[in-house]
Amino acid sequence: MKMTTEEAFIKVLQKHGIEHAFGIIGSAFMPISDYFPQAGITFWDVAHECNGGYMADGFTRTTGKMSMIIGQNGPGITNFVTCVKTAYWNHTPMLLITPQAANKSIGQGGFQEVEQMACFKDMVAYQEEVRDPTRIAEVLNRVIIKAKRMSAPAQINIPRDIWTQVVDIELPEIIEFELPVGGTDAISSAAKLLSDARQVAEQILSRLDEKAGDAGREERRKLIARKKAVWTETLYSMDFEQDDPGTTWNERVRARQPDHMSPRKAWRAIMEVLPEEAIISSDIGNNCA
Repeated sequence: MKMTTEEAFIKVLQKHGIEHAFGIIGSAFMPISDYFPQAGITFWDVAHECNGGYMADGFTRTTGKMSMIIGQNGPGITNFVTCVKTAYWNHTPMLLITPQAANKSIGQGGFQEVEQMACFKDMVAYQEEVRDPTRIAEVLNRVIIKAKRMSAPAQINIPRDIWTQVVDIELPEIIEFELPVGGTDAISSAAKLLSDARQVAEQILSRLDEKAGDAGREERRKLIARKKAVWTETLYSMDFEQDDPGTTWNERVRARQPDHMSPRKAWRAIMEVLPEEAIISSDIGNNCA
């Protein structure tokens, strides 16, 4: 059937049930974003592309539904690098849409041009570029399927002159896959082993003396208590960060600002007023040390 390339793109997204997009609007994909409202796709406009990638990652991990991230070609796309790598190691299926310079200008250092395929080659499970407008639906479908089956981000790179073209196209069949439920023989074997385990454990317990494990138990408890007490005392004696050999940074700071509270003292004060059931989350970095 005849339709525009952006219509075909949107229809494939709909058939895969992708209803959320995260990123920043740009001219390189404006033709498809114009269709989002009537297609039932919510576009979450963010302050920075990397934020959008993290949002998409979190959305998929909490809902189980795949989403997509999209930005302007060049520097907009490179802002996705960190969050896409994070999603890769999180095994999060994600559709990464990277609009590219037009076919006729690729490689000429045009408007903000970046080697977008090379940029993400180690951060996605699969990547493919569309060069023929009539293959837009086929390629998009394959990229989405790869992301789902490999449980990782997959990238489709799209030159901006692919859009607004009327093409004779056949929408691909969407073939979903189900997780295997396990073979009958394998399940029977597993149940039997779990049952090569219960009998052994019960027989061992039935043969143990009532005082089994008591030998040295009190000494072990005392040893643990002593170790914990020494460690607690050590922590409370560490009021200042010690300088590494050859450096005097911390020493000079203490001399310059003797009335200031050190990070260790500040942390200790925080711990003293926090309720026991409090949960503390910290970002990555030296503050964790």
